[in-house]
Amino acid sequence: SCIPPDAPRLRQLFEVEANLPAVFLQCVFAEGVAVERVASTDSSLVLPLPNGESCNFALGRQRLGELLNNLVPDKNFRNGISRHHCELTPASDGSTFRIKRLSPNGLWVNANDLGLECTAQVPFGSFVSFIKNSDSMPFLSFRVLWLPPQLRGPQQQQHQPQLQPQLQQQQQLRPQQQQQQIQQHQQ
Repeated sequence: SCIPPDAPRLRQLFEVEANLPAVFLQCVFAEGVAVERVASTDSSLVLPLPNGESCNFALGRQRLGELLNNLVPDKNFRNGISRHHCELTPASDGSTFRIKRLSPNGLWVNANDLGLECTAQVPFGSFVSFIKNSDSMPFLSFRVLWLPPQLRGPQQQQHQPQLQPQLQQQQQLRPQQQQQQIQQHQQ
């Protein structure tokens, strides 16, 4: 699934407003670091969508800042990530995201090289990896996940009426199905 099972906890941990969808970058590999031993707040990044609408996020040394210091202790590798390495644009419905490589330094999307100034439309749950041009293997990889808005109060009530007609329709079908079964049994 492209939605983390602990999404409510992540919202609270990263102080994301409940009504905003967000992109969650979860580090899955960092050269020379046991990622599973690093706290989520030191190995992941959450990018809330302002007003719940799609927008562009520049990813690189500038946005990743302290996160890079935690995950990439080797300065030579850190220098393999540009200040604005790539641009990520999520669809506001959480189905896909667009990623564009802005840097001559390498970028893989799902283990495929994304060329300079090239754009790819990929589903959430995909992997984005940073590589140095001289290396053929990634030194830092993130899984890009979706944090949907939490439904509370009036938003939940808006969704309930849509379910009511479906239930009524199912209840109406039951007597018809029973009647058909009785008629078939009598024949």
